[in-house]
Amino acid sequence: MPQLSVKWRGQEWQGITYNDVDILKDHLTLRLNYGAARLLRSGEWTTLSENKDAWITVADNAFADGNSANGWCDANKLGPNDCFARLISTANPPPEPNHIYRN
Repeated sequence: MPQLSVKWRGQEWQGITYNDVDILKDHLTLRLNYGAARLLRSGEWTTLSENKDAWITVADNAFADGNSANGWCDANKLGPNDCFARLISTANPPPEPNHIYRN
């Protein structure tokens, strides 16, 4: 799935120290701009375990592979720091790699 955002309470990013309201606003803005999107709590997914208290916004488009998900990012003119392919799974152990960054 294309990952559009990751935010957590207390995160400082572009002049904002995020709280719950700011995280929800970020998600809703992405949903308005890119259609259906899902807000996921990272701790519920083994492939999103970097910060178990983070909130991840993903586009509501499942693709068969990471290159196709990254193609969605390209088609929507999102930069490599704003969108990349992320595998969403509860498999234990999690599949590797679980993301494909873009250049």
